Amino acid sequence: IKNGLAENERADLERKYNDLFAIYAGTKERGPVPSVPINVAMLPWQERVARRAADQGFLYINHAVGAGKTIEGIAVAVAAKKSGKANKPLIVVPNAVTAQWEEAVRTFFPGVSFKAIKTETKEQDLSDIATKEYDVILISDATFSRTMSLSPAKQIEYLQRDMLPFRKV
Repeated sequence: IKNGLAENERADLERKYNDLFAIYAGTKERGPVPSVPINVAMLPWQERVARRAADQGFLYINHAVGAGKTIEGIAVAVAAKKSGKANKPLIVVPNAVTAQWEEAVRTFFPGVSFKAIKTETKEQDLSDIATKEYDVILISDATFSRTMSLSPAKQIEYLQRDMLPFRKV
């Protein structure tokens, strides 16, 4: 992009990209994410991610292993619930780390109510979710795929809807 564009064009394109996609664009606020009861100090990039996702309603997090994506994801879900932007936030996690996410909610987010949907008890778990209040709901990707199957037409509809913000660039 550096070659072939005038400096002002390059700067304008970079600003537009960062405004939409970069986690360091957006809010300049610092400190704890509002309404999130957390039992650990979030690192600066974790706070920026949580604020950005809560502000815009979506975010792709591509951090290295050990950078704190679990804490970021839970903080985003809890903030969305507490702010009224989500009723019952659902986090779909890889099978291998479902227990890690459950432990992270218990350890780092005291007072946050959560439900983990298990394959062997999914009917009862879904009934609980329908009738009780939870701040966060966790489900493994395998259980989600088996339980929440969508027709190909509905999948395309949702993907097209979710891609709209990216098409406006």
